[in-house]
Amino acid sequence: MSGGVKVSVRRGGPDPGLPVPSDDAGVDQLGAALFVRLAAAVARGRAGPAALAFFEDGVQQVDLGPAIERGAAVVQQLLAATAGQPACLCVAQLAVLHARRPGRPAQTFATVFLELPDNRWWMRWAPADQAGAASAQRTRAATEGWPKPNGLGGWFSLSRRAGLRLQLDTPGAQAGLHLVH
Repeated sequence: MSGGVKVSVRRGGPDPGLPVPSDDAGVDQLGAALFVRLAAAVARGRAGPAALAFFEDGVQQVDLGPAIERGAAVVQQLLAATAGQPACLCVAQLAVLHARRPGRPAQTFATVFLELPDNRWWMRWAPADQAGAASAQRTRAATEGWPKPNGLGGWFSLSRRAGLRLQLDTPGAQAGLHLVH
């Protein structure tokens, strides 16, 4: 990332409500649990874009806001650098995304996208105003043969190709560091 970008990163221990993505069933469970949290944040009007990196010993939350201000390429590089950390099991992007299709009005979707080091992915989305309604939610995964959505994922392969790794500057003990939202 030319010149780098400063973002807020919080790391905590394992979250009992978020299963470690050790197999396809674990990925489904993790994605579903994250979507429930995203839908609740959307309902409260507090669904800021974030990335979560999962490790055996905990979860790391990366605020994507400063990278978004710099453009989509910087967001992809930040997510790839997050994925490039040693022992990273999975990276999730939680966001409210805007979709524009020719001839249609723009739509806003609550979206959770997970990616694993072997490039498997899982995605759930729903219109933002219906995110809490199970009937409005749609799920797709690489294991079901779906093509990866454009503009999402590819973080682990980009990390390997470009040698990207998140560099953290920890200022010392921080109150609330164990909390991951």
